[in-house]
Amino acid sequence: MFGLDAYDASTGELLWRSYNEATLYASPVVENNVVYTTKGAVSAITGKQIWTINGYKCCAVEDGYYYTNYNDPSDDTCHFAALDVNTGKILWQKKLNGQASSPAIADGKLFITDLYSPSVLALDAYTGDTIWESETTVEVYLPPVVWGDFVYVSGLGESFLYGTRSVYCIEASSGRTVWNQTVEGFPTAPAVAYGCVYVGTGEGYMYAFDALTGAKKWVCGVVCSDGGIEFSPVVASGAIFFGASDGHLYALNATSGVELWRYEIGRLGSLYASLAIANGCIYIGSCSSKLMALGFSSEEGVSSVAGSPVDVPSKAELAGLFLSAGTILIGLGSFGSSKTG
Repeated sequence: MFGLDAYDASTGELLWRSYNEATLYASPVVENNVVYTTKGAVSAITGKQIWTINGYKCCAVEDGYYYTNYNDPSDDTCHFAALDVNTGKILWQKKLNGQASSPAIADGKLFITDLYSPSVLALDAYTGDTIWESETTVEVYLPPVVWGDFVYVSGLGESFLYGTRSVYCIEASSGRTVWNQTVEGFPTAPAVAYGCVYVGTGEGYMYAFDALTGAKKWVCGVVCSDGGIEFSPVVASGAIFFGASDGHLYALNATSGVELWRYEIGRLGSLYASLAIANGCIYIGSCSSKLMALGFSSEEGVSSVAGSPVDVPSKAELAGLFLSAGTILIGLGSFGSSKTG
């Protein structure tokens, strides 16, 4: 069963389920007690649907606007659209060459990737007008990240299967490429903190680059032959946290890249979803459709397991976890925005 589940973050109790049989292609977003997904808006209290749209691959909300990809029924082509958050009415739409990523939003601009161009675009958040378009030499579909005056994005090479994998730093005001660095393996979406850009790869490496210069600070190989890092890391309390397909949760020192600890999930299987951290717990969705809450210390590792793992009805390993007001929201049967954000 696909859909949207809401769980109590303290107990793991299922609170409500919405969008039964609907595949959600991005992590949900919560604002003013409303949950926004690629299928529309529902009440964060009850899960009752408010309005619907057949969107996919991305979802973001900012300043009264909801943004998503959707197929325009008039020409059956992909558009990136802005909708009114209260009614779902389309305010503007823009035809793209391919599918857009989830946007990064800053200073009235939307920063998105257009897969088949390949390029990164800055759009006016209120009109959809193109401010600039920055071409890349690799295909990009992962969501960009804005940090200060710069936009960071990962690319997959000349094709999904072959070519150089790169991380780009682009000037947010002009679209000028400031630097790019290559990585080994399919990259995750970047995370930016402490003046560094952190990117994991499917070959099992975690990279740290200087956010301003692109200089490689360190690289750590953690899983390699046993599996890779499929979703972007989470940075908190001076450490980098991520799950890997070898069935471990990892923590690295954010400054040095030294492994602080690893925690074996064991029979629960590979960790494919992005992590969520709040209230002294790390929340995980595993490949065996389990939801877990682990108490942890950045330095000492996992200290407790908060109750038994909760069974979810579909593939939580492909869902982004979103925490809001003590509730865990999971879009089931979907690719989370941390790989795609």
